[in-house]
Amino acid sequence: MVECRDTAELQATTSEAVEGAVGLVVAIGGDGTVRDTAGVLAGSAIPLGIVPAGTGNLLAATLGVPRDAAAALAALRDGEPRSIDLGEASWAGAATGEPAGSSAFVVATGAGLDARFLAAASAEAKRRYGIGAYLAAALAQATDLRPRPTTLVVDGQRHETESIVVLIANAGELIPGLLRPRLPVRPDDGWLHVFVVRGGVVGSVIGALELLAAGEAGRTATGSASRFSAREVIVEIDVDPPDPVQVDGDRVGAGRLEARVRPGAVRILVPSGSR
Repeated sequence: MVECRDTAELQATTSEAVEGAVGLVVAIGGDGTVRDTAGVLAGSAIPLGIVPAGTGNLLAATLGVPRDAAAALAALRDGEPRSIDLGEASWAGAATGEPAGSSAFVVATGAGLDARFLAAASAEAKRRYGIGAYLAAALAQATDLRPRPTTLVVDGQRHETESIVVLIANAGELIPGLLRPRLPVRPDDGWLHVFVVRGGVVGSVIGALELLAAGEAGRTATGSASRFSAREVIVEIDVDPPDPVQVDGDRVGAGRLEARVRPGAVRILVPSGSR
């Protein structure tokens, strides 16, 4: 086992595993650790095992990987490889001086309110309170629910709208454990699922999320929300300073966001019999 202190070291260690043609790589950590490992393994035949040890662990939950570390390790012994999609996100440099960048993602990327509250949840708060740190940060940000002018380009089709949040999901639930779309966000369907919420007050946001959960891809649920399926998405939110961008729960930059999908790019070892 190798303990990696940062993303660069993790990616370098995974690259060495790929060059050595190992039989299995196991990531012990949260969605960020899984993301950084999966991004290097993409396109190789090496499967990735997951032992959840982070705050969210949304991909692990989606794939049926036990939350308990001992149970997750036991599940690896008779696990079955499953090919899932990998998202790729890139963001422009912002007037704030933040550089442009890119990253893989396994769960979701987005811009707007979700990125703001994820940025507001400190590492210390996440360590002490787990997912409760995100909920506290979300409540703190709830006072600023002004819709922002937003341009979406979904598989080449341009949409001029407003949003308080644009979420581009590869897997998972709208609100983990509480709100699951009727049309699932499957990690192996070859699509990204784009959720746009335009409502500007707490009541309309909750209503929009509920209707999105019941709605179908490509159909506007209400005047407050829309859902699309896409292979490639471009998001531009016209606000100064630029809205932040998050990737798998980590704030990564700000400004224009682009996302695309690589169908079946990563093999994940999942518990036998899981779907």
